[in-house]
Amino acid sequence: MQTFDLSNHHTFGFEQIARSIVTVASAEQLKQLIVSRQLHNPIILGEGSNAIFLEDYDGDVLINRIMGRKLEDNADGVRLTLGAGENWDSAVAWLSQQGIGGLENLGLIPGCVGAAPVQNIGAYGVELSQVLESLTFIDPNSGETHSLSKAECQLGYRDSVFKHQLKDKAWITELVLWLPKPWQPKLSYGPLKSLEDESDLSPLQVYREVCQIRQQKLPDPKVLGNAGSFFKNPVVSVELYDHLRSLDSNLVGYPQHQGGIKLAAGYLIDKLGLKGHLQGKVGVHQHQALVLVNHGGGKPQDLVALANHIQQRVFEVYQVKLQPEVRIFGSNGEVEISRYG
Repeated sequence: MQTFDLSNHHTFGFEQIARSIVTVASAEQLKQLIVSRQLHNPIILGEGSNAIFLEDYDGDVLINRIMGRKLEDNADGVRLTLGAGENWDSAVAWLSQQGIGGLENLGLIPGCVGAAPVQNIGAYGVELSQVLESLTFIDPNSGETHSLSKAECQLGYRDSVFKHQLKDKAWITELVLWLPKPWQPKLSYGPLKSLEDESDLSPLQVYREVCQIRQQKLPDPKVLGNAGSFFKNPVVSVELYDHLRSLDSNLVGYPQHQGGIKLAAGYLIDKLGLKGHLQGKVGVHQHQALVLVNHGGGKPQDLVALANHIQQRVFEVYQVKLQPEVRIFGSNGEVEISRYG
């Protein structure tokens, strides 16, 4: 009997299997698979850098490899169309190498283009919401194609309509981004401020600096299994922030446009002495407390226990509820790790 190993399709690397794994190379192929009605409990993945499988998956896993890059150069900006199966960092590097700015702060973020709006990916002072113009998706129930404007995507901090009204109802096939001219580098994030005095600064220089920073802070999933930042940075009330700040003068907060103060989840975890903490072969990364890692041979129950322990300790000390940023899958679909098992 043929088995379909998922360990190479999600970067945390748990050894689970799926009912089937199908690589999708075009929107038309995706439509045909849907219309055929032969799919069972299907989900779609890019590179699996934001997904963790805790059990064998009783369904079909589609691997999005819908490619394509198109540039339209205008006087006031560049319109960039990307297939959802394109590697995100490769697209950012390609753009930066051509001297086209706007995405360089988002360099080295793992995964495919199609995952970017779901998470509203962001780093070093830039979010996808600042450059997204529109996107196209296919309804996995009907096979119909739809387009959404940026406003209709309802992008927020690590949030979008795809986590709410369109959860499991939209498989993204294409993004259209708008990169305005003239290029204005975003250097407000701490380590990037060192570039402010650079003359003739280019998008490629910023991209390379961002990559260097990320490589120093974050483990390479090809070397050490991980899914990037495991928890979202929590947004708390001003009152709670002021209270916590009175207890810890080093606590940094970032005011949000929607209200509240965003805290650094990694800082909270680190202050509790959990950096490097192990649960079996799963642990908190020794250099970045926001990243949970599989040291090889880790078990799903170890990850569940570790994540729940971190959530419990942070709440006990800070009255802050940490929520996972990664997608956690059980045998039939996404599950809440705090209720798993």
